[in-house]
Amino acid sequence: MTQRVVVAVLAAIVGGFAVGVPQAVAGTASALAPQPVAGYLISEADIGQASVRFTVPTVTCTSTVPSSGAILGAELIAPQPLVAGFEISCTGNTALYTGVFVTGGFLTPIPGSVKPGDVVTAWVKQAVWTKDGKLFNQANIANLTEGGGASMGGNQVSTVTEAAVGVIGLDCAADGCAPVAPFTKVSFASAKLNGTNLAESNLSAIRSLAGTVEAKAGPFDLTSKSHFTVSWVSTCATPDSNNRC
Repeated sequence: MTQRVVVAVLAAIVGGFAVGVPQAVAGTASALAPQPVAGYLISEADIGQASVRFTVPTVTCTSTVPSSGAILGAELIAPQPLVAGFEISCTGNTALYTGVFVTGGFLTPIPGSVKPGDVVTAWVKQAVWTKDGKLFNQANIANLTEGGGASMGGNQVSTVTEAAVGVIGLDCAADGCAPVAPFTKVSFASAKLNGTNLAESNLSAIRSLAGTVEAKAGPFDLTSKSHFTVSWVSTCATPDSNNRC
């Protein structure tokens, strides 16, 4: 990916995965542009939260694309992205699975154990302090299989205008996003946008700048209106000098 740093902007991170071997993965300098989503999103005023549960997929890495990835979880845009989720990525032939938060334009990894097959949750929320009426953000990830999790919070100066759940593009800017790492189909459940199911949300996909679909979501379950799947379609094989397509 791009330059690796560990920063938390306007964030206090507490907790962390309490079991398993900590993953030695640094944070990614993330772009300020909203990340595209293969999943469901809403764009309206006064959006407050997004949440989802899913099973971590398996990533297949090859040396053909040196570096690729995506984040699975929940996102708010205000206007910078606030993301809580789990990064799946490839560095050469090595697959990495890491809990992450994105805030203030930077991705911060959460040390801990997460692996394919783990059932995990992610949520993000914007609320108002009762004392002074100022906006603040909250985010949380948890591993229901292994146990443990992490939370963060921080001040916010802008009202949320978009919320999304699903597979989220990684390291995005004007020249696109990092190539999407190949992953097995992901089943998302208990998805909520602004506290309600997906009935009023919009289906979306991750596309390269050239318009090639890299990941796409399927229709939500008509009974619950909160379950859906996302499938990997392709991985950009010719990223630019910033490793974006």
